This record gives sequence, C-alpha cells and structure tokens, in this order.
Amino acid sequence: MSRIVWISALLLITPLLAAPQYRKPFLQRLIEDGFASSETNVVYFIYSKTVNAGLFGGSYPRILITGLEGESKRIKGQNQQFNIAAQSLVVIDARNEPMHNNRCLIYLIKELQRVRNPGSNKFVLLVDKTFPERLSLQYLRDALLNLGIGYVVVLPYDQVNSPHEPRRLIRISFTQQLTARTTKFPNLRRLFRLNGQSLDGMRVSGALFQFFPFSYITPSRQWAGTDYYLWSLISTQLRLRLEFKYVNRAGPTYSSGAYSLAMLNKSVNFVATRDMVVLDHAPKLHLTSRDYFNLVVPKPVKLNLIDAMVQPFNGTVWLMIGALLGVRVFAGYLQDLFGMLDRSGTLRKWLRSLQALHFPCPQWVQLAADVLTFLLIEAYLAQVTSLLLTLRFIEGPRDLNEFIASNIRIVEPYESTLSLVQVETGQRALLKTRFVKRTAEELARPNQDDAFVELRSRVAFQSYGTEPFDPVTGRRNFYLLDEPLADVRFQYSFAKETAFMGVAQDYMLRCEENGLRMRMDESFERWAKIQHLRKEYGINGTVLELSDLNSLWICMGIGWLSSGLLLLAERFVHSRVVRRSS
Repeated sequence: MSRIVWISALLLITPLLAAPQYRKPFLQRLIEDGFASSETNVVYFIYSKTVNAGLFGGSYPRILITGLEGESKRIKGQNQQFNIAAQSLVVIDARNEPMHNNRCLIYLIKELQRVRNPGSNKFVLLVDKTFPERLSLQYLRDALLNLGIGYVVVLPYDQVNSPHEPRRLIRISFTQQLTARTTKFPNLRRLFRLNGQSLDGMRVSGALFQFFPFSYITPSRQWAGTDYYLWSLISTQLRLRLEFKYVNRAGPTYSSGAYSLAMLNKSVNFVATRDMVVLDHAPKLHLTSRDYFNLVVPKPVKLNLIDAMVQPFNGTVWLMIGALLGVRVFAGYLQDLFGMLDRSGTLRKWLRSLQALHFPCPQWVQLAADVLTFLLIEAYLAQVTSLLLTLRFIEGPRDLNEFIASNIRIVEPYESTLSLVQVETGQRALLKTRFVKRTAEELARPNQDDAFVELRSRVAFQSYGTEPFDPVTGRRNFYLLDEPLADVRFQYSFAKETAFMGVAQDYMLRCEENGLRMRMDESFERWAKIQHLRKEYGINGTVLELSDLNSLWICMGIGWLSSGLLLLAERFVHSRVVRRSS
C-alpha cells in the first residue's frame, strides 16, 4: 500500500518540478542546454534599444551588442567589424525590422557582415514573421555561403499572439534548408548536430570521374585523390557501405550533375568528385574553400641563344661598359702617340716628376677601374651561368594586358562563361576573340602555341607532377599567368536530400574546422613538390652540360671569326707597308 502511495506522489511531484523549466522561453532553454552540454562558451546578443530584453533571460555569460541604426542599415554602408570567441552562439534580434522591401533581410546580412571571424560558431536569427518569398531565403542562403557561416537557425515569432515562443524554426546549414517545429529539436546539440548512428550499415553509391588531383587513376590502376580519400574516410567513420562507380563524365548517363540519368533513376546517390557550383536549385553540398581560373600560357619554344650572352646587362650598362672601354683604348692610343712625338723625353720626365710628388689621383682612378671591372666580370659570369641553366626562353606575358598584346590563341574552355565572368568587359571581349575550338584528337596532342584556361589548384599539381616536359630542353612548356580570371567554389551533387547528405555535410564541415581537408591538400602538395624537385632540380638541372653551352660556342665562334678577319687585315696592311718601304 505504501509503495502505491509513493509512486502516486512521485507522479504528482515530477510535473510540478518540471513545469518551471518548460515555462521558460524556447530560446532560453536552448541556450542553457548549450552551456550544460559544453556546446557553447559565450552568447552574443545583437539587439535594438526598443526590444524587450526579457527574452534574453537566464544565468549564463553573455555580451550585449547594440544593433545597427539609421543609415548604417543600408546595403552599401560600411560598418566596423568585431571578433567573437570560439564556440559561441550569436543571437541577432530582427523582430522589429519590417519584411517589406527586404529590409529585414538586408539588416540581417549587414549584422552578419560585422562578425569578422564567424568560423564554426552558431547563429540564431530572430524575425517577426517567416520570409514571405522563397527568393528571400535563397538570398539569405547565398549570403551565408559567401560569409562562410555554416550553422544558422531562423526563429520566426508572432509579436501579438506568442511573443516568447517561435512558431517554427528554419535550419540552414551551408545552403541546405530544413523547416520544422521547435518540439522536434529539444536541445542545442540535436538542433545543430545530426545523428550519424542512423546511417550505420547504409548502402551508398557514389560516382567518381577523372579530375586530377581530386580523383584520378594512378599508373598502378588504383584510384587516388583528395575527394577519393575524403569520402573513403567519411564512409569508414560513419560505417557506411560506400560503393564507388568510376564513370566517364562526358557520357550521357552521368552528365548534367544532379539532373543526369544516373541521378534520376537513383543508380548513384551522389557524385563524389567535386564540381563547380551551379545555381540550379538541386541538392548539393558546398565546400567552403575557393579556387581560381587562370590562364596557362605557353613558353616560347624558340631558344634565345645569342641573347643569353647579352641579357645579363641592360642597354644602359652595356653603353657604360662600351664608353669605359673606349676611354681606355683612347688613352692607350694617346700614350703611344705622345711616346712617338716626345723623342727628347721631356714628357716622360714631367710625368716622373709628378709621380715623385705622390699625387694620389692616378692610383685612385686605377683602383676604381679595377674594382668596377671585377664586379662587372663576376656579375656577368653569374648571370650568364643562370641564363644558360634556366632562362633560355624569351620572357612571356605577365598579366592580362600583356597577354592580350601578345596575340596568343586560347583553347576555348568548357566553362567559358564562368571562367570570364569577373573579367572587365573590354578584356573579356578581346579574350573571346582568341578562342579556338579543338577536336578531341587535337586536345590529346596539345599545341604548344595555344594557351588554355585551367583551375589554379590543378595547375599547381600538373606543372609539378603530370605536365609534360620539353623532350629537347627538359623545361616545362607552360607557366601560370599571375592575374586570375575568376574565383570559383566547388560542390558535390546529390540525387535527393537524405539523412546521409545531412550527416555528410556536417562531417565535411568538421573536416574543415579541424584542418583535416587542409592536411590532405598539404600531403598532395608535398608529393607534387617532390616530383618538381626530381624533375627540375635533379642532376641534369643543376650541372652545366655540353648542350647548355651552345650560346657560349656561338659567341666564341663569332669572336674567333672576327679576330681572324682582323688578323688577316692587319697582315695585309703590314705586307703592303713592307713592300713600299723596300
């Protein structure tokens, strides 16, 4: 009997003890749960002066920041930024901002831009009503992507009926949107982190295609690359049954990304090789890192043999050297002339008397001439050695203006619109006039006179690892133009939004946070640099060979020929003088 009484009392007391907790506003419960689970270190509140601060109640560390006012809310205004602590929760109150004319959207974007280091911190956006248009949410997602913000929850409130409880929530994580009731996410960890245990043993099929260095086939017929290793690691950690299908990207089955035939019939769940971001509203996972389109310019194939002996000095230095040699030769002729005219030796006696006075000017002039001669000879020999080793080609263009002036043709890129989207209008029109179409056979044997458009990350690997070298000179055939054409972001396409996509997105973001993806890139870069050192700075690259001295042999032959002609001329003149005297 007493046992029944205790159970009844416990059932009556438990709701009474739990009632104060659930009477707290949803946001307060969420924040306190974040501190209880060590998911949050500090909360930043960005609010207007007219808002009711009762919504921000609770016992936890917080920092209050006054929101933007007046002209600072304008989309073109510039506002001072601030830093936030790691593992923070930032709450932006925009409930007093009207929805019409996108004023609330602009205010939220301006406030988010004030945070200098968003990183992996969490953001909660409070609004009066839900965004009435899907386009507004699309703009918000694009802005979050550009700012590098991954964890965002939008809480729409009703200021009249329920001012302290949101009607629903919208979770946006790297452009992936989910709308649900607040009761679906009782705590902070559940709201911002997805449960990966639900994927244990799931069968997932991913498509890989040849896209060096992200996924490619090694000489041993094994697949490798950043994307291959990353997805393999994710499948191991999540205990997925991941099956890779190695496909031809140009084929009809796997073309068009998320709208390909393979995606529509669900023969593959996603494309494991990254691709450029395309705003087609298809399910995709975005990467935070960015890349750049660059022009890869061919090096002139004509060897610059003669100029290699002249290039160490510019024209002004050569004129100075010629003037000094002329003065020295002229002084020698004057000395011989005065020696022939001064038969009595008066001039020689006068010069000896000057030397007896120990006048230092002649010695100073001689010392300066010797030092200058030594420096010029040493600098010339060092520069010539460097030119004979590495700089045997004519220098090519260094920026877009010089490239346009050089009249070099460009192989028309597959993504010509995306690659030139950020180039100035005038330069874009001139570059498009250089586009030439090449067949598959011609692309298999690239013309060394054509430039082409490529991603900087790919060129960084190709120029070290796989880019062909000239068989005669052993030098690289192309170089990277320093001025980029456009920046680009990458994505992974999915057939549909699934739990696997959500967990993969969360896991990918963690790889970005802890630097794992960067470590993978660095490992590939180390491999590429080793290949570069073997090919560029090997025994054949640092030691002068006989073929490297062709410029020297040519100049030496020209010098001997000129000397021989002068000798013959002097002998001819001397023989005529002897005949006349006899």
